[in-house]
Parts: sequence; structure tokens; C-alpha cells
Amino acid sequence: MDKDTIVTRVATSTHTPKGQTAVIITQCLATIMQAVQRGESVKLRGLGRFERRERQPRLGRNPRTGDALPIPARMKPIFTASRLLHAAVQSTTRGHAGPERPPG
Repeated sequence: MDKDTIVTRVATSTHTPKGQTAVIITQCLATIMQAVQRGESVKLRGLGRFERRERQPRLGRNPRTGDALPIPARMKPIFTASRLLHAAVQSTTRGHAGPERPPG
């Protein structure tokens, strides 16, 4: 699902003009991104938490030459799903007829 689909569904369910809904959703997302950029944790009950974490510097390898390369520390955005979201995803997959696992 992309942002336009979300805007369309929210506009339809709230009986709000699509343009107005797009502005509101865009501003909500921008607010979340700005907060995470500043190092704040954004918690949305029932959905999850957005935050940033620092990745430690490490030593990597060039796959072509095998030479060791230092990889610097960097900040990374993280999303942690809430228990409610985990439960919702599990409840939809329990009745799913997917491939069978071999016994054992």
C-alpha cells in the first residue's frame, strides 16, 4: 500500500476531501520524521514506536577484493511494532492455508 492509497481510504472513511486528508497525513508523517531526527521517540498506541539508534562503527570487507574497510558509526531509524499490531498480524495468518511444514 502506498501513501496515495492511505489518503484515499482515510478520506473515504472520514468523508473528508482527499486534498485536505493528504495535507493532514503529510504533516503527521513530517512531524514523526522531525521528532525522530531530533532523537525523540514517537509512540503510537496500537501501532508501535519510532526512534533512532546509533549503529556502532565496525569493520567490513570489500566483497570483490576481500580488503577490510572501516564502516563509520551512523544513526538509523527503527520501528518497533506494538503487541496489538503483532497480535493483529498473527490473527490474520492463523487461518491462512500456506505451505505445510515437514514434521519434526
